[in-house]
Amino acid sequence: DADLEVPSGMFMGFELPLPFGDIFEDRLTFAAGFWTPSRVLLEGTVNYTEVPQWSVLDRAQAVAIEVGIGVDLTDLIDGLRFGVAVSALANLTGKLDVRLDETSAFNATTETQLVTSFAPIVGLSYEQESWGVGAVYRHELRSELGLDIVTADLPVDIPVLTLNGLLHYVPSNIAVEAFYRPIPNLMLVLNLTARLWSLWEGPQAPTSASSFLAPDPGFQDVVSPRIAVEGRIPVNDSDLFLRAGYGFELSPAPAARMAAQRNQDG
Repeated sequence: DADLEVPSGMFMGFELPLPFGDIFEDRLTFAAGFWTPSRVLLEGTVNYTEVPQWSVLDRAQAVAIEVGIGVDLTDLIDGLRFGVAVSALANLTGKLDVRLDETSAFNATTETQLVTSFAPIVGLSYEQESWGVGAVYRHELRSELGLDIVTADLPVDIPVLTLNGLLHYVPSNIAVEAFYRPIPNLMLVLNLTARLWSLWEGPQAPTSASSFLAPDPGFQDVVSPRIAVEGRIPVNDSDLFLRAGYGFELSPAPAARMAAQRNQDG
């Protein structure tokens, strides 16, 4: 059993055709989405390496923003569309100053700030009346914690120590999807999404320049298939859409094992 907190929040989004004229008329669409956790701006946990962890499920709650623009290229190739977007995620950085005051008592001052990391997204689709195909690439998105502990006025010199870690990680992924309409009121959909988890180095980070690296998590790339069906039923002057689907998600984590650890050279 895993004692994981269920994330909660609010998602808002909109899609807006841009009212340009001339060659851009009915060609550009702007869209945005916002995710806001209900309790925090950014919350995450970085455990010691020996603690059993659920890195895929137990990721941070963080404010996230995604904006993009789509372009209709039908004049060039009938049914062709292209889009670019960017995802933004909150990061926490700061400094903790520790000093000795005139009474030889420790005095600590903390300064933190939220900064933003960005990840590009690019997609392409081609659609005809009875079939279509699309592909999208989403770059990895990271939310990191970095708090430098700086000491001064102490009897001994202590190097800068950093409390840091990777709070939230969305791996790079590539999705390809196709649909087919055997009859006008029935649509079949197939999707394959590949997530590049092998690029993830784990949530822990070194505390100082001479610290050991945490063990490699050994995650592997995974491909998740999805299938769906949509039926349209005309009802008087309206249409009733019925949808059903199935997705199969593989875990990128290796089986529990005794494994070799990294040395100082990585």
